[in-house]
Amino acid sequence: MEIAETSSPPQTELSRACAPSINQRQLDYAATRARLLFGCYRKGDANDPETYTAAITAIMAEYEPEVIQRVTDPRTGIPRQLKFMPNPAEVAEACDKARVTIEAERKVVARGYSWNGERWQKPSDHKG
Repeated sequence: MEIAETSSPPQTELSRACAPSINQRQLDYAATRARLLFGCYRKGDANDPETYTAAITAIMAEYEPEVIQRVTDPRTGIPRQLKFMPNPAEVAEACDKARVTIEAERKVVARGYSWNGERWQKPSDHKG
């Protein structure tokens, strides 16, 4: 699958049709991150690259930017976990998993804990 070389995210009527209730900014961000995700793989074999791109973009656009960023990050997301280009269901599963993790992290932070780069610290463990 080839992604068009453009400075702005690819937008087609198909992407808009797949995610009609998503605002344009969110759709643009998802399209940009989808392009990064696809760029981490060698050329793919999607039957219809435009439909595939629109589907992945529409799925990711349903999630908040932090989820999208996490699943498309080459260091920690889908590119590190899957050897082959993901199908739409795998992208949705990764997004759902990331959303659960992010929500859990927010609850821990709300309890006063902080991440020190290696582990969660209790408020009393902080060195001042």
